[in-house]
Amino acid sequence: MSVFKHLKSIFRQADHSSVSMETEREENEIPTQLDRIEDSLRKLHKRERRQGQTLDFMQEDLSFKLNKLLRFSVQNSTDIEAILSFAHDFILFGLSQAKNENSWQSIWSSFLKMLDHFEIEPIIGLHQKFDDSLHQVCQVRWDPEHSEGIVLEVVQPGFYVSGQLHKTAVVVVNKNPQPTESETQQGCE
Repeated sequence: MSVFKHLKSIFRQADHSSVSMETEREENEIPTQLDRIEDSLRKLHKRERRQGQTLDFMQEDLSFKLNKLLRFSVQNSTDIEAILSFAHDFILFGLSQAKNENSWQSIWSSFLKMLDHFEIEPIIGLHQKFDDSLHQVCQVRWDPEHSEGIVLEVVQPGFYVSGQLHKTAVVVVNKNPQPTESETQQGCE
């Protein structure tokens, strides 16, 4: 074998081994799809944990404010309109929360006890049959998942104060935009 052929084969081996080493290094540096999924899951878990901590903080803060208001109102004869204003905001916030959480249920029951202390009963009626003596319609919407005449959304809660209707609830009611057969026949007569 000539010297040139021998040198050529040595260079080819060296060049081939450096290419394979670069390929291995690139494979180790490129994250696999599994690594990307695991990273995404870690980020989602972290975000979920932060949101949970924020909700816990908000619930503790609301509970503290509710207890403070209750103590203050017992010590002083609080104006009923101030309580109704707070109750209005608290109910709207409560309607947006998950109902199955134990901590929220505890806060909600404390809130209802406070209202009961002042002889205030909220009128909400969410997903119940519309009652024109308790509700005022501000909008009509069609949701085929609910039957007609059901309250779909509470825009403003209403209240009974000392057994008397103080304010009706303002609600969105479910109504089919298509007239029924009886409505169509009545329109023709």
